[in-house]
Amino acid sequence: MQFDAQTVINIPVKRVGSIYVPGNEKVKITGRGIAVLIDAKTGKIKKVIHGKNVVSLVGEIYYAQRGANESPTYDFTSGGMKLGTGTTTPTQSDTDIETDIGSSYKTMFSGYPKSNDTESGGGATNKVTYKVYWDTTEANASNISEAVIVTDSGAPPSGLLCRLLFSTPFEKTSAENLVVYIHHEKSGV
Repeated sequence: MQFDAQTVINIPVKRVGSIYVPGNEKVKITGRGIAVLIDAKTGKIKKVIHGKNVVSLVGEIYYAQRGANESPTYDFTSGGMKLGTGTTTPTQSDTDIETDIGSSYKTMFSGYPKSNDTESGGGATNKVTYKVYWDTTEANASNISEAVIVTDSGAPPSGLLCRLLFSTPFEKTSAENLVVYIHHEKSGV
């Protein structure tokens, strides 16, 4: 005789990706991002641009697999970010950056992703922070308006964790370094 989880414990169950969770329990993953333009000569912050991101369906499965101590289908910890000029609102079904600026793919900064990151204002144990750094020779473009966390530099990549839309498009020149932080916060709803 076979029993499913609902029969055994008599609570509603729903499937999320390849795992089952109690149907009355919800975990919401919210995201935000920060782009920091830094003057390469002085080291001073020139501009900070905020944005919001949406975790993709692939990203939700990734977090579910990590939470269940399973090997994730997609490896975002050794992935990176891309920058682009797309302006449409991010959705869970996004699979790549909307408009890649080209040659912007960079792997994660050493030690990232991590939780409790005090460097970027994301310091909380229920948040994970991703960080990428572009120097003066990289990702110089105007109208940068989006960023994505991806598994690899492919077009499209094997997997997309999230897509972020900045509140205001900005320009990065060869006189500037750029750091982008993307935070994901998990909370019960």
